Amino acid sequence: MTPASLAVRSVETDELEQLITTEPLLVVDYTATWCDPCRVIAPAIERLATEFENHLVVVTVDLDQNKASASHHNIRSLPTVLIFKRGKEVARIIGKAAYETFRNTLDQHL
Repeated sequence: MTPASLAVRSVETDELEQLITTEPLLVVDYTATWCDPCRVIAPAIERLATEFENHLVVVTVDLDQNKASASHHNIRSLPTVLIFKRGKEVARIIGKAAYETFRNTLDQHL
C-alpha cells in the first residue's frame, strides 16, 4: 500500500469513535492492504487531506484490523469513504472515485 502522507493517519476503532464525536468534519477511508481499488483512491484521499488540512481531519481504518468498527459503520465493500459532520454520517462514497467526486461531496459540507 502507498505510504500515507503526514496529513492522513491510520487509526484504530477506539480513536476513530473519539474523532467522530470531537472533530467538526472527519473523512474516514476504510481500506485494506489487499484492496487494489483502495490503492487507486489513496492519492485522492491524500490530496484531500493536504488541501483541506485546516478544515477537516482525514484518517484511514484498516478493515482487517478493525472488523468491529467496520461492522458498526456497515462497511460492506472496499474502498468506502465516510464523511462525518459534527458526529453524524453525512456522506458515503463506495468504490473507486475520482478526486473531484470526493471534493464535490466535501464542498457540500464545508
